[in-house]
Formats: sequence, C-alpha cells, structure tokens
Amino acid sequence: YKEYSREVVVEGYSGKIKNVEIKKVYEGKPVTGISRNAFENCQTLETIIIPEGVTLIGDLAFASCINLKEAVLPNTITSIGRSVFESCYKLEKVNIPINVTDLSDQVFMNCISLKSIVIPDNITRIPVYTFYGCSSLETVVFPSNLQQISTDSFTGCSNLLELIIPDKVTMLESAFKNCTKLSSIILPSSLILFISEGFSGCINLQSIKFKGTEGQWNELIKGHDIHEINNS
Repeated sequence: YKEYSREVVVEGYSGKIKNVEIKKVYEGKPVTGISRNAFENCQTLETIIIPEGVTLIGDLAFASCINLKEAVLPNTITSIGRSVFESCYKLEKVNIPINVTDLSDQVFMNCISLKSIVIPDNITRIPVYTFYGCSSLETVVFPSNLQQISTDSFTGCSNLLELIIPDKVTMLESAFKNCTKLSSIILPSSLILFISEGFSGCINLQSIKFKGTEGQWNELIKGHDIHEINNS
C-alpha cells in the first residue's frame, strides 16, 4: 500500500495467497486505486475481490496472473487501464462495473477461458484488442449506447455464434476476424463505417442482416466485396 494525504493506493503484491480481498480502509484512509503492474505475474492468485471505494485500476495490474479464475470489481470503478487482465488464461468470471466510462486497450486480451461478458451502458467505444484471442467467448451483451467497435477487438473469438450490433453504433472497424463459428450478424442502420475485411476468416458466416435501406447498404459497402467476407 502507498499512502497519500487522504487516500491509499495498492502499489504491489508479493505474497502467495490464492484468494485476496483488498482492504477497504488502510491505516484509517480509504483505498481508492490499484497501481500499474500491482499484481502482474502473480502466479498463485486465483481470486481477487476489490472493495467499494476503489475508482481505478492501472495498466497491467493483473496481467499474466495465469491462475486467476475470478475477479470481483466494485461499481465505484470508473476507469480500467490497458491490459489489466491480459493473458489471465484461466479467468472465467469477471464483471465490468456499471460506472466504467473508460475502458482501455487489450483489457481482456487472450483470456482464453472467459465465456461471457456484459459491457455496461456507459461505455461508448470498445477499444482495440479488448477481447482479442478470447477463444472461449460465447456471449457478449453490448451496451445500448455503444458507438464504436474498434480494430481487432474480437479477433479470434472462435466460439462466438451470432452478433446483434446495437442501434447506435456508427463505426464497425475490422473487429471480428477469425471468429470461425460466427454464423449470423445483424447490423444497425446507424452505421457509417463498415469494413467487411473485419469478418475475414469467419468461415461459417451465412447471414448478414442490415436494418437500414438498400440504398444505405449499397453506400456502406461501396468498395468492399461483400461476397468475399468468409473467404478472405
């Protein structure tokens, strides 16, 4: 723990306890954050419980905790840094708190055991590589206010079966490459950027439904060979 004048931040961890519950108060001061790299490469950690009052998790805080299975995050968190859970190969249960507005790149990259995730409504952009390589991911609940799905954010999610992109999304970048079980997509009429190459390697993709007009669709795919999506 590192003490400041009015608060405390978790600076690092060198123990070998499997199940860790971070203190809400330390030396009479509230714990408000978890620093960059604080638990990185902690090989024994299996469960982490973060208390109410913590508002941010720094970059790489739990990266490469290869035995971490569950992370419980409080709704006081508003910011999750880059690669926080990257390469947590056994992570199965984690929640994104409802007050998170800032989700950084690569947060769950290569979390190969993660099967489902609910993304809260305050998030408007899914950054690059967020769920890259999450090969067990089957279910994603997108936020209703989502506007942008960034490059490679779901590439290699080979167990995704279907996608319903929310109605406010305007930018769908090259996000779903090599989702080999993906069979159907529903796209909103709000789209102004659609990169068909983002579905390359989706060898079982059979159905693409667009909610807008034929004219909108033709304009959207101009310059893209839509027939080559699952062959490219």
